[in-house]
Amino acid sequence: ELEIGLRAAAAPIRDHRGDVIAAVSIAGPVQRVSKKALQRFAAEAVATSRTISQRLGYHADRVPGARESSGA
Repeated sequence: ELEIGLRAAAAPIRDHRGDVIAAVSIAGPVQRVSKKALQRFAAEAVATSRTISQRLGYHADRVPGARESSGA
């Protein structure tokens, strides 16, 4: 959200070691993305990043010090 008039949500993608290697995000102008919609987008970003991370071998319960992302 470095631009005025933009709303965005993002979540980290982790590899099998728990290192953040990428992110998934969604952004749009405030005129088209309400705060309620942003909450839905944030939940979807977290769910998507969790799925991708798991496919890359990430498991929070197996990586020391790792924790699940709580949102954007």
